[in-house]
Amino acid sequence: MVDRDFQQMPKKMKRIKCDVLVVGAGPAGISAALFLSEKDLKIVLVEKKANIDEPLRCAEFIPLNMAHLFQEKILSDYHAVTAMKTYVASKEIASTKIKGAVMDRPLLLKKILGTFRQNGGTFLSACSFVLSREAALLRSRETVSLLFDKKRKCYREIESKIIVCCEGPFSKIKKLLQIPQSDVMAALSQNIAQKASDAESTHVFFERYIKAGYGWLFPKKDSINIGIGTESKDILGLFDRFKKDLIRSGLIDGFAPIRATATGLLPVSAMMAEPVRGKIVFAGDAANLCNQITGAGIYNAVLSAKICACAISKAIRKDKQSYLGEIKKEYDATFSKSIQRAYEKRRLFSARFDAQKEQDIEDLIRQCWISFKQYYL
Repeated sequence: MVDRDFQQMPKKMKRIKCDVLVVGAGPAGISAALFLSEKDLKIVLVEKKANIDEPLRCAEFIPLNMAHLFQEKILSDYHAVTAMKTYVASKEIASTKIKGAVMDRPLLLKKILGTFRQNGGTFLSACSFVLSREAALLRSRETVSLLFDKKRKCYREIESKIIVCCEGPFSKIKKLLQIPQSDVMAALSQNIAQKASDAESTHVFFERYIKAGYGWLFPKKDSINIGIGTESKDILGLFDRFKKDLIRSGLIDGFAPIRATATGLLPVSAMMAEPVRGKIVFAGDAANLCNQITGAGIYNAVLSAKICACAISKAIRKDKQSYLGEIKKEYDATFSKSIQRAYEKRRLFSARFDAQKEQDIEDLIRQCWISFKQYYL
């Protein structure tokens, strides 16, 4: 991470200069890029994948109040839901009123990306973060980051005043800074080409065989998202069993076409204590802001991006890095209580799941799931 590392690299393209480099084009990164571009800053957004959000690894649920975070009407193509039904051992034990939506996440991110580009932002896909000259020292006025451009088979240098890390639970930047990576659970999901019989409700299933996790069925306009998240390593076998249960119950058609299948990771670590490291700030799953019980992370990702954009704008405009300290204060005020509760419930759920007798599982779910008042005690 010193000058000779850069000098020894193969031939590089012309250096790009910007105010902020945003690494990762998931919900946190793409939102941070948009919010920063609205403040008339020069932003470069980079994503290691050739196509953003592919394959999709998400149930796509969001609270409807996420719309207020955007200046424009970004949230337009979604399916509204009004209830969350919770099942234990295939028996419905609760129906909770909610104000939510199951969206088309790739479409949403493409809309945000389009607005970002209209604002003059630069987007580089298929570019992997390699290292940053000041990632260890964090002292100079500008930081030079090195990326590998997979499309052009060459290296790129990005000179920026601040870096926003939105790489998700496994981060190259965290590794460079020797920050522990997030603990995760395995997840597997499918999108089924079938309209849901109960189109107004999300369905959450707790079964003995889904170790310390749950299954889900979320309706969309013309399809259904199903999946499981679990601490078990046999994710394929458990998903197959869960899907057969859904077919037997009549919730899905076993002959309905499968549009997409993807595996993923659900972060379950405690919220990052120090989300600002010099000129590098962390947002979304990279800052461990995903709810460790529900797996919900899109709203927190977008809100954390908004918080980061406000503080970064001040730091750059007033040329005072100390304004970045507002990020930790806002994170603590906004996320700390709910994320800490979810983290403690995750630990309780994991510790007691195997030890519970069949008849006691429901009591554990009532303590550890958001549909029940015991969760908030």
